[in-house]
Amino acid sequence: MTDLYLGNFPSFPLVIGWFTTNNIGSYKRAVALAAMYSIQGTATFLGAYTFLSKDAPRYIKGFSICLGAQGMALLFTLLYTASLWWENRQRDLGKREYLRSHPNPEELADRHVSS
Repeated sequence: MTDLYLGNFPSFPLVIGWFTTNNIGSYKRAVALAAMYSIQGTATFLGAYTFLSKDAPRYIKGFSICLGAQGMALLFTLLYTASLWWENRQRDLGKREYLRSHPNPEELADRHVSS
């Protein structure tokens, strides 16, 4: 039930796609997906201690926690989007050109600028 209120259930396929698309390299992708599954799993665990029967029928504490979690998710999404926009802007301005001439591009991993 908490997954439904926290938005984990309907947004989970979107988040999986987002994580796999924005993480390059099998090791980094694996760690990112493991972290995402861990965070998603804690929401289910947290639900058992959030929606207590003594708070019935309105569950103000539980819904307040869910609303706060949604607010944090929105904030983190906006910060992540802004950081991606800034990095792409830096690349468009040519401030990452020095990465193209790196002697060993494999060392750069995600910082590598593709042609």
